[in-house]
Amino acid sequence: TIKNSEEIAEWLNAELVESDWRPVKLREGVFLYNKVVFDDDSKIVFGEEYVDPLITLTEDTIRKDNQILIFVNTRKSTVSLASKLSKSVNSILKTNEKKILKKIAEKIEKSRELTKIGKQLSHLVSHGIAFHHAGLPYDYRRIIEKSFKENLIKVICASPTLAAGINMPARRVIIRDYKRYDANLGYTEIPVLEIKQMAGRAGRPKYDDVGEAVLLAKDDKEFDFLMETYVFGESEKIWSKLASEPALRSHILSAIATQFTKDYEAIRNFIMSTFYAYQYKSEAIMDIIQNILDYLVEEEMVIHKDGRYFATPFGKKISDLYIDPKSGEVMKD
Repeated sequence: TIKNSEEIAEWLNAELVESDWRPVKLREGVFLYNKVVFDDDSKIVFGEEYVDPLITLTEDTIRKDNQILIFVNTRKSTVSLASKLSKSVNSILKTNEKKILKKIAEKIEKSRELTKIGKQLSHLVSHGIAFHHAGLPYDYRRIIEKSFKENLIKVICASPTLAAGINMPARRVIIRDYKRYDANLGYTEIPVLEIKQMAGRAGRPKYDDVGEAVLLAKDDKEFDFLMETYVFGESEKIWSKLASEPALRSHILSAIATQFTKDYEAIRNFIMSTFYAYQYKSEAIMDIIQNILDYLVEEEMVIHKDGRYFATPFGKKISDLYIDPKSGEVMKD
């Protein structure tokens, strides 16, 4: 999914090993008017009567004895959507599956002191569905992931954190939300790279010949947009964000506090070896670095003596806590 992998390999002075092999073929498509159109021109047509797309796709998946992952943009949405779909999922389950799921639900209840979220999760798991997000306690997540891999839980409503780093494939992946809220910009479109990460969860090796990743459109205009942007679109390049002052403040303080760099020349060489300097080929960042060094000295996080930089106990504590020096300044004041 990384468009400029060659550039990153060159920066690292490494040899790029590139592969487009997938254990299970992936079809990406968009659902509109009770029909999914895929990137290979194949189609799946559902009944004439309009039903909620998520209910249609979920019921169709489970009836074929498959599993489904549904990605939504907030933790709250994972819970509300799982609750909404639970009745449909439960109505399709076999009697023996319900018995096993009841035991898994009891295991969740016993795994820790039962909270409101634990009660909700336990109830939903007994119906064959679960929610999954980064705020969920580890033991709950472990039970859900294990039960999904064993094809006991049929549906997981997840936040995008599940898209990368967790090996939990499903026959079908639904991406309900392609926008997320940004405090500065309002609702913005999710990068293609992230959508491709979610789509990449589709297809279970050894079980499926093909995996399906589906986006949902409300009208023809949105259908065309989703097809062009996400189904056929290319992932964005990876760009270094190091030039932002909050990132640089923390990195420079950390480099000094750990004695990785001790003078201006060492700090300069360190920064000029980064991906940012490689991409932008610019010395302009050095002005920002000097301003940050002056700021760290002024706020008594760093001492500048005989041409060398040393972290004060206060500066070292801020670095050890992985917080922005600006936050440290506020706390100190």
